[in-house]
Amino acid sequence: MTTPSGSNSFAIQDTSVPALSTPRDLLVLRADHYCAASHQLLRQARRTGRVEIVVVADTRRRHFHYEGALHVTFSRETAQALGLPVRRDMQWRCGDYAYYLAASAYPGFRHLWLIETDLRLSFDNLDDFFRHFDGCDADLLTSGLRPADPQWSWTRHVTALRPVAYRCFFPLTRVSRDACTHLQVQRRAAPNALANDESFTATVLVNDGYDCRELDHVVPGLYAEPGFSFDFPVLDRAYERMPVTGQIYHPVLRDRPYLKRLRRYHGFRRNRRAAFHEACKAYGVAPQKVVRLVRSSAMALGAAILLAVVVAFEGPKTAEALMQVVAAALLLSAGVLALRRQPQI
Repeated sequence: MTTPSGSNSFAIQDTSVPALSTPRDLLVLRADHYCAASHQLLRQARRTGRVEIVVVADTRRRHFHYEGALHVTFSRETAQALGLPVRRDMQWRCGDYAYYLAASAYPGFRHLWLIETDLRLSFDNLDDFFRHFDGCDADLLTSGLRPADPQWSWTRHVTALRPVAYRCFFPLTRVSRDACTHLQVQRRAAPNALANDESFTATVLVNDGYDCRELDHVVPGLYAEPGFSFDFPVLDRAYERMPVTGQIYHPVLRDRPYLKRLRRYHGFRRNRRAAFHEACKAYGVAPQKVVRLVRSSAMALGAAILLAVVVAFEGPKTAEALMQVVAAALLLSAGVLALRRQPQI
């Protein structure tokens, strides 16, 4: 096993990829599980010839592998080896640590893209995505970049670090090598800071005069709510049936995580209609037709059954089969109602 300069051998796997002789971009997946859609995205990105692929892997709960990628372990030991403050929840709280861990494996990069497993890029060819940013030398590209409200839970953790608190959104970011190095130095210099990735990265780089920009200011229309947000998910089957849009989507989730996210952040009672709507789209049914034909009470019942099925059955195959039964029953009821409304001859 070879060990890149500045890193420990236990941290790096699959180091058959040589160190960068000329500066290139990195595409880094921050993951705590295997995701087939993310793996496909990494394969597509590699085919562009534009990026080197790195997976920063939190393997505390399960071991997984993305074939063809360099793997760097995100653990207490690897964080300490880089001189970073260690937190019990750092794999969740400190997503920016993925920058520094990936940089330890490929120190000669130009820009570093960081993505999460629930992000999707809706492009026929990822070269089309990367080409949008060929002329952009910003130190930070992100979304939701703005001053942080005093009520935001992370604001108080960064006000001691810089005069003005900022925030951003972390499913897709890009940092320059200089910005990455600066952030790592500042993390080391503030061992007691409890700031999360979104507050720390934005606050430090904006206050310290780095060039920070919104992704959709570089590429107008790259994302839009509700398809790109923190709390309103996109059902994966619905996403898979969508045409290519040239946009990015987050969070794209399977059945149970999708409904759990709706319930957690919105309350399912208030969003059962939205959940039903997404389920219809996932199975190729025109939602507006079902909404016209099925009474509100039937919609509420169907959504409640859907939630009960997904929550009660952990096995995705079982849940999927039962959801298909529910969808078929709803379509049958819609057909019966339609026939009942036909004029009598």
